[in-house]
Amino acid sequence: MPYKDPEKHRQHNRERYHDVYKHSKDYKQERKKYAQQYHKEHWAIPEYREREAARRKLTQRKTGIKYRYGLTIEDFFNLYKAQDGACPICGEPLNQESKTTVVDHDHVTGKIRGVVHHKCNTAIGYVERFRDRLQAILEYLDAGEESNKPLLYVVNSARANG
Repeated sequence: MPYKDPEKHRQHNRERYHDVYKHSKDYKQERKKYAQQYHKEHWAIPEYREREAARRKLTQRKTGIKYRYGLTIEDFFNLYKAQDGACPICGEPLNQESKTTVVDHDHVTGKIRGVVHHKCNTAIGYVERFRDRLQAILEYLDAGEESNKPLLYVVNSARANG
């Protein structure tokens, strides 16, 4: 190692990389060809495909959460753990790796409220938008359940329950 101080060594390597490779189109093309060939040869191996798919999924999750909410993946998992892995709306367990587990935030302030199911987040959005009508909606639903009035249209019970 040319430097005893590790920080100076890192700085030396950064400068060397920048000078030698950073602006070299040939180097970038070589690396790209090598990566494509490596990927093509290894894609036939099931373990490689599974590992690569999991890596890509996590990378997409990380970048999406970081871009949309400014959260690191660790922050996301900390929110998940703080809620004991359950949705605060419905109480059902959350799957931290699923697309159905999303970050809930206030659209006005941008403040993050927690991690919830996608369906619960959609319901929150409707409630937020129609907050002034929420009581009327609840009364309407309650009146429909208690009403003895004949229905104008009867839904096929097999489809309604299933």
